[in-house]
Amino acid sequence: MKVTRQVVVQDIALLRESGLPIMATPAGYVWLEKASPSLPMRVYTCQHTELSEAREELLIMVNAGGTVRDIIVDHPVYGEITGSLLLRTTEDVETLIERLGRPGVQMLSSMTCGSHMHTVEAPNELSLDRIEQALQKAGILSE
Repeated sequence: MKVTRQVVVQDIALLRESGLPIMATPAGYVWLEKASPSLPMRVYTCQHTELSEAREELLIMVNAGGTVRDIIVDHPVYGEITGSLLLRTTEDVETLIERLGRPGVQMLSSMTCGSHMHTVEAPNELSLDRIEQALQKAGILSE
């Protein structure tokens, strides 16, 4: 369409200002569907510092049927900082990990020595229980 990135960013900002449910994610802009009140969600507090551990953590979540909605860090100065992820598939995870592996890019959790949280949505409580157990087994889940 031969427009600059800035034109797209400004147009999306105008659409969001008008109340349209558009969210910026690592994979680009997405149209938000209304959250289903019937889908259970859980927040997991995790601890790790390596990108390989982040990959393992996120794959545990999506392979068990979860959608990783976000990452949250509790910064000592700025307070709670949330980044939208909306990871649903292995491909989503691999794309994020590839981007995080680029020179000069750091994980959001690097600001809090690896401590962070993820909001995860799943089809049922059993899936969320499986995610929790797998994160504990991997040594990623914080007590």
